[in-house]
Amino acid sequence: MKKYLALIWAFFKASAISDLEYRMNIAMKVFTDIIWYIAQLSVFEVLFDHTNAIGGWNIESMRVFMGVLFLIDAVWMLIFQENFDKFSEKIRKGDLDLLLAKPVNAQFMMTFQKMSAAYLINILVASSYLAYSLAHLTREVNYWQVIFLLISIPSALGVTYGLRFFFSASALIFTRAENISYIWYQFYRLG
Repeated sequence: MKKYLALIWAFFKASAISDLEYRMNIAMKVFTDIIWYIAQLSVFEVLFDHTNAIGGWNIESMRVFMGVLFLIDAVWMLIFQENFDKFSEKIRKGDLDLLLAKPVNAQFMMTFQKMSAAYLINILVASSYLAYSLAHLTREVNYWQVIFLLISIPSALGVTYGLRFFFSASALIFTRAENISYIWYQFYRLG
C-alpha cells in the first residue's frame, strides 16, 4: 500500500510539473469550470425562483446536491479523466504494452499515470460551495446523514470509475474505440 501511495504522489508531482509549464492552460481550465458551475447553478436558481419545490426538493437541498456533484466531478477530473481519455490511443499505439511490462499493476498505472493539477482548485471551490450549502440548510442534518454523504462520494467515484473502465476496455476488442467513448459521455451527462 505504501508503494502505491508513493507512486500516486510521484505521478501527481510529475503531472503538476508538466501542467505548470503551461500556466495559462491551468487558468483557463479553472475559469471554464467556474463558468460551468455558474451556468449549472443559474439554471436551478431560475427554476426555484418560480416554484418552492421540484419533486420534493427545495432550493437548499438542490444546492447541496449540486455541491456534491461539483465535488465528485472535480475529483474525477483531477485523477481519472485524462488517463481514460487516452486509453484507446495507448492501446492503438502500443504504449499499453510498456505498462504491462512494469512491476506494478497495469490497471493502477493506467489509472493514475497522469493527473490534472488544475482541478485541485476546482476541488477547493466545490468543497467550499458544498460547505456553504450544508451550512445554509434550513432543516437539521444528523450524523447518519453526514456519514452517508461521506460514504456516497467515494462510492459514486467507484461506480463512475467502473463504468468508464468498462467503456474504455472495449478498446481492447475494437481497433478504434473513440466512438464508444462518446457513449460514455452520454451516460456521464445523464448524471
